[in-house]
Amino acid sequence: MDIRNIKAFIVLAETLNYHKASQILHISQPALTKKINALEEEFGALLFSRGRGGTRLTDFGQKLLRMLRNYWVILSSFRFRLIMICKMIRHITFMLALVFLFMILEKWKSECF
Repeated sequence: MDIRNIKAFIVLAETLNYHKASQILHISQPALTKKINALEEEFGALLFSRGRGGTRLTDFGQKLLRMLRNYWVILSSFRFRLIMICKMIRHITFMLALVFLFMILEKWKSECF
């Protein structure tokens, strides 16, 4: 399951408008349609119905939306924590490099002077 397809599904489900959703996602409407079709194929069920009344979520689409919103919150939280860990690692790496540099300078200073 492609995370970008999940995001596309959630945005389309919230807007119920292919044009608006494609603008929010910064993709073309045909690209959005491909993402939704890929999810429908993956789940083996229609997620949206299109008609004169516009775009609507199917029953399965409504259930999937509830599930994927929870998944998206967990995924976003994980992503945030991962970014924070990476920043901490960069900071620690920088600090270790500084310590190593000072050790080299102290050794060089003691050998030269």
